[in-house]
Amino acid sequence: MATIGQYEIIEKLSEGRNRTVYRAKNTLDDRRFILKVLNSEYSDPMEVYKLKHEYEILNDFESSNIVQAFKVEKIDHLHALVVEDFWCYFT
Repeated sequence: MATIGQYEIIEKLSEGRNRTVYRAKNTLDDRRFILKVLNSEYSDPMEVYKLKHEYEILNDFESSNIVQAFKVEKIDHLHALVVEDFWCYFT
């Protein structure tokens, strides 16, 4: 199975020109997450800014109806936004 850092990829949810979104499991604690990963290790600074901005916007909300953003981090030289996988609660 493919991995990105400590995350085991479960499935690819979508892929665009600049980003790919995966459902993944943290191999350290088996928690499931959604990873929005920029496709290039040399990403456009504006794309990195947008990812960080999305994280900040999600963090400003405190609601059980909005996914929780955990962090923006560099994983295996790729920038990624890590958010909760709320769908795993329904399956």
